[in-house]
Amino acid sequence: MTTPDADRVFIDTNILVYATLAQSAFHSSARGMVDSYLDREATVCASNQVLREFLSCTTRPGIMLEPLDRMEALDHVQGFIEQFEILTDSATTAEKLYQLLREVDCCGKQVHDANIVATMLVADVSTLLTANVKDFRRFESYISVLSLPAVAEL
Repeated sequence: MTTPDADRVFIDTNILVYATLAQSAFHSSARGMVDSYLDREATVCASNQVLREFLSCTTRPGIMLEPLDRMEALDHVQGFIEQFEILTDSATTAEKLYQLLREVDCCGKQVHDANIVATMLVADVSTLLTANVKDFRRFESYISVLSLPAVAEL
């Protein structure tokens, strides 16, 4: 498996979920992509927003067939904190978010996606790995959006 040549890549919540949960149909693809970036010593980034979303998603009955126990999910988050560069929101991030919302047609839940892009831009990260490419297409003039090979074929 080859990964696009990026020195810094932002990992979306869905990639973390797939890479963590072996029952996911996309587990091996997501795990392989994340590991390939780490193996070549690229900087893998996530944000506190993504870590909160991971906790919410993986521990929620009805979303997950087998939700993680709270402590197990927190252990995974601790592992992400140790492996990844965790980007934080700031006043500059908020300003960039509001600028994006003025420039790009998005509203409702899409504001969360815009916040990810704002966080990336402030931290000078231009590549996003996600399974939800369609949600981020509107931001392709700002960032490169990459999908898992298995998801791109669907």
